[in-house]
Amino acid sequence: MISNFQIIGGAPPSLRADGNSDGLVLVDQHAAHERILFEELRRRMEEQGVPSQRMLLPQIFSLPPRDAEWVERNVCNVAENGDWN
Repeated sequence: MISNFQIIGGAPPSLRADGNSDGLVLVDQHAAHERILFEELRRRMEEQGVPSQRMLLPQIFSLPPRDAEWVERNVCNVAENGDWN
């Protein structure tokens, strides 16, 4: 169980050493913060979906036949990640 850790020291720019009687843990504070932000973003996406809005000026483009067929087969999956109405 991880508990009662004390900060032992750190190294620039964001590495920190914590320890207790069970051992030593090295924490990259920047990576830990990024993970917290990622988990929050993923939780919000699962609960609320992906926010999207219509383009002010829709873009028309051409696709090679192979890519156009893929989009047609996967339009439902693609639409979940944006507003295609």
